[in-house]
Amino acid sequence: MKLLLASLLILGLAFTSAVAAVNYVDVSSNHWAYDAVMKLSDLGILTGIVQADGRTYFNGNDPLTRYQTAVMLKKT
Repeated sequence: MKLLLASLLILGLAFTSAVAAVNYVDVSSNHWAYDAVMKLSDLGILTGIVQADGRTYFNGNDPLTRYQTAVMLKKT
């Protein structure tokens, strides 16, 4: 999992996109992965889930599916 995230980060840094900044409710700025999550979100590789309350959640403790991995890799 760490290798996948590192690979996505490295690949994502090579690409740019015009994506609005995301503020995840459940990712604090002092979390160890905050910078990586924000960078990959800014590049449009990672996206959150907008709940009924209108706030965006990252749900970083949820398992990553192979489908989600395929979509992220396609975006790089």
